[in-house]
Amino acid sequence: MTGSAEAKAEFEAILLFWFDLGADGFRVDSAALLAKQRDLGDVVSGPEGGPPGQHPFLDRDEIHGIYRSWRRVANSYPDRRLLVGEVWLADSERLALYPRDDELHSAFNFDFLCSAFEAPALRRVIDSTLASHAGLASTPTWVLSNHDVVRHVTRYGRANTLFQMSDRRIGEASDLELGTRRAR
Repeated sequence: MTGSAEAKAEFEAILLFWFDLGADGFRVDSAALLAKQRDLGDVVSGPEGGPPGQHPFLDRDEIHGIYRSWRRVANSYPDRRLLVGEVWLADSERLALYPRDDELHSAFNFDFLCSAFEAPALRRVIDSTLASHAGLASTPTWVLSNHDVVRHVTRYGRANTLFQMSDRRIGEASDLELGTRRAR
């Protein structure tokens, strides 16, 4: 595991504190960004990286040791405690490394959120997600929106229903009646 033993113990103590108070689980924000290259400075420009799992700060292989330790904490309770990751990765094989029986219980499915509201496009995402989860102990999720994106009622009320982080189209006109109907 990366990081200091003190940091590891502190995170586990935080999990224990909230679980002891009755929290059922945690949503882990930016779950693929929890580890970084040791010699990485405070500022990195550009998405350069190496082979999968070796990017300077995104989706590093050592992150899985962190989640295995958190899962052991969650599993130490007689009642189920849940860890859900916000793992926004384009590579579905890398994404499938997070929701495993000894790591996170589940991960958000942002491919569904980004898909156009068209039957063939949604079918491709559904089939791909089900295939990538076939060997996992995790249930797929179907995310429609969150705090980082235009809400689905707004997005589904537009002629172009795709979402891309690089083009959020904030302020673009939307037919809210159509969007509400489609969202339901």
